Formats: sequence, C-alpha cells, structure tokens
Amino acid sequence: MYKSSRDIDLFYTEDVGVPVLTVENYCKWYNMYLVDNEVVTAVPFHMCPEVHGMTVVGDHIVNPASVCAYAAEHGCHVDSEALAAMTRRWFNEYHNCNGGDTQVKHFTNRNAS
Repeated sequence: MYKSSRDIDLFYTEDVGVPVLTVENYCKWYNMYLVDNEVVTAVPFHMCPEVHGMTVVGDHIVNPASVCAYAAEHGCHVDSEALAAMTRRWFNEYHNCNGGDTQVKHFTNRNAS
C-alpha cells in the first residue's frame, strides 16, 4: 500500500508497467501522486493542463480530463479507482451542483497496457 505525504492511503489498484498517477483515498485532495518504481512523488494539480478551460474547481475538485491529459503528456497511467473517484466528485460536486460543462464526459487512460 502506498501512502501520501500526509500518510493517507493512495488508490493503487493496478500495476500496468508504467508510472501510475493517483490520489488519496480520502475526501479532500491537495495533490495527485505519481508512483514510479515504488517511489511516491506529490504532483500539484496546477501542473495539469486546462481542458475545457478548467483544471481544479474550488479547492479540491479536480477535472478528471485534465488529469488524463497530464498522464498522456507524461507517459503515465491514471489508476482506475482514482479516476473513478475523481469522476464521481467532478460530476457530483461540480457538474450536478453548478451546472458544469456538459462536454467533460469521457476520460481515458491512453497509456494503459
């Protein structure tokens, strides 16, 4: 089990042969984390590119499409459970509550093996 810098368990459900990008298994995220050769490195969300004009909304709601774009640019894979958690939060807390961008509907891992 991998841990964040705050000693919180990370989602890590698959080893796909490339570095894995993930988040904490927790209700608020301050960073995403890259797991590469068993080394965990914090990656600030602001490192993600904007997709549909957004990366992070509010203080803890990350655009999953931005995370997938970052992963594709850096040759890593987004953990499937982390991506599911980010997507749920995006739709529950941003899209459903704030009338968010209906175009942000499909997120993919382009580097999955």
